[in-house]
Amino acid sequence: MPDWTSKPHTTFTTSISFTPPEIITLSNGIKLQVIADGEEETNKLAVYLPGGNYEEAAPLISALTAAALFEGNEHATAEKIAQDLDFCGAGKQVNSYDHFACATLSSLNYNFLHTCQIFFNCVCSPTFPESNMQNIVRRVAGHYKTSLEEVETLAENEINRQYYGERHPLSRIPTPQGIESISSTDLKQFHARYYHPENCRIILSGRITDKELRILDDTFGQWKPSEQVTDLLPDMMPESPHNVQSVIRKQNAVQSAIKIRIGAIPRVHPDYIPLRILITALGGYFGSRLMKNIREEKGFTYNISASLSGRRHDGYIDIETQCDTAFTWKVIDEIKAEISRLQNEPLDQDELLKVKKYIISSLTKVLDTPSSRASYTSTDFLYGTGADYFSRQVEILGRITPEELAEIARKYLDTDSMLQVVAGNV
Repeated sequence: MPDWTSKPHTTFTTSISFTPPEIITLSNGIKLQVIADGEEETNKLAVYLPGGNYEEAAPLISALTAAALFEGNEHATAEKIAQDLDFCGAGKQVNSYDHFACATLSSLNYNFLHTCQIFFNCVCSPTFPESNMQNIVRRVAGHYKTSLEEVETLAENEINRQYYGERHPLSRIPTPQGIESISSTDLKQFHARYYHPENCRIILSGRITDKELRILDDTFGQWKPSEQVTDLLPDMMPESPHNVQSVIRKQNAVQSAIKIRIGAIPRVHPDYIPLRILITALGGYFGSRLMKNIREEKGFTYNISASLSGRRHDGYIDIETQCDTAFTWKVIDEIKAEISRLQNEPLDQDELLKVKKYIISSLTKVLDTPSSRASYTSTDFLYGTGADYFSRQVEILGRITPEELAEIARKYLDTDSMLQVVAGNV
């Protein structure tokens, strides 16, 4: 019988590696990345389409265009598309990024000939029926109207506005009125402008054979290039003003939303991985310093987190939580105190080992399935991480010291220049 009273033994290992995908060029020049070692007779097709949050003329046009791909096309109605995918046991999903939207299809290999053709028709020849678009727009506008009553949304919108500046594409805030003004014509124009095989990226993962590759080349490989390709817009640097404190007053709110942002570095910077390790120690997992102090010891909040977001040309550290309004300023003081501790009191070896174990276990999960490896693969062309990003993380995790992390804290965690936003009845 196992001894349920004893903690299981765990070890820290860096003997893991990421096998890069095979690169295949389709007939029309699209670069296909293939991860083909799945055990089940299933696959996941992810098509990254040019035109993201930067390129849209108004907030959410990129996301709505991607979502509306399945609302009817030249070959089938929305009802027919939904019925056929459901009958085949297939699933779909869409996401929007800085310069891309992504549409994914999860399918049985047995039905891939049929589902891939359906998916191709949805991506390449959508009709964006006006009645369907109105329903989508009303639903999304209603969601945003509700979210604007939440202190968390108010804080998020304000921190983006302060960090990026008024003219930056990523500072634009969706409003119910703005969403409702988006028309079927807007989505058609966005699709016509950006959805072309040029700049398109495709990742196919699962149990992949020559059969699935032929099907993909017979569909997406026959997508005709455009005579006039619209280039993606260049990234803009955020204004990132220093030492700004904003208070968004929300009467009758029982909690305050606290959002703190510190400008950092892009993912390609040599210090990015060490900084990510440091931020994990600060607030990136349940045993972090912020959780132990502010949640467990002082009981000011149920949850608090810190994260590092890295794009191609910029990056930032976010610290966020919600708490009783009576604790608002005490929480902010404790956050600053924990940052100071990281700068002046290096992690001991035991604490650093716990952080390393947490991060290495997260990296190990990337290797669990072809689908999870495919998602990880996309970070290279989305953010420029490079093909060796996984191995660099493992190598740095294995050798980094508490003293190096303290130096990183002193270098990047500048509490004098951080942005602070509080939304609530304060």
